Amino acid sequence: MRSLAAAILWVVAAQAALAQAVSEPDLSGVWDGKYSYMASAGRQEVPFLLQLSVLRASVSGRITEPNTFGDRSSDKLFASVVGIVEGRRLRLVKTYDGTAGQRHSVYYEGTVDPGAMTITGNWVMSERWGGTFEAKRR
Repeated sequence: MRSLAAAILWVVAAQAALAQAVSEPDLSGVWDGKYSYMASAGRQEVPFLLQLSVLRASVSGRITEPNTFGDRSSDKLFASVVGIVEGRRLRLVKTYDGTAGQRHSVYYEGTVDPGAMTITGNWVMSERWGGTFEAKRR
């Protein structure tokens, strides 16, 4: 009787894990992206490279982008990202590591396409600064 109960529990756990895997796509890997914002010179786009690791619903990773707003001590900016994925919704917090004097955080919220090849959404840093972003799986 004990082994039957254990087998039933194993099947239930396996079904739950499968349901989670189906509802939350694996976003681990390398993504090429760009974020956009409006400036006095019009719409500006900044490319970035996003490396993501996903364990269950927890997301972590790193972003590398050209230095378009920090001091001139580096030609690139680096940031860590942490967040969650719920179904096809991704929420991230990007925090710059201090390179070129930048240590602030930016909040991203996006939607993953059904094939888990593209993420699109919005970012916000403050009431004044925000815009859109897109990332495509490499």
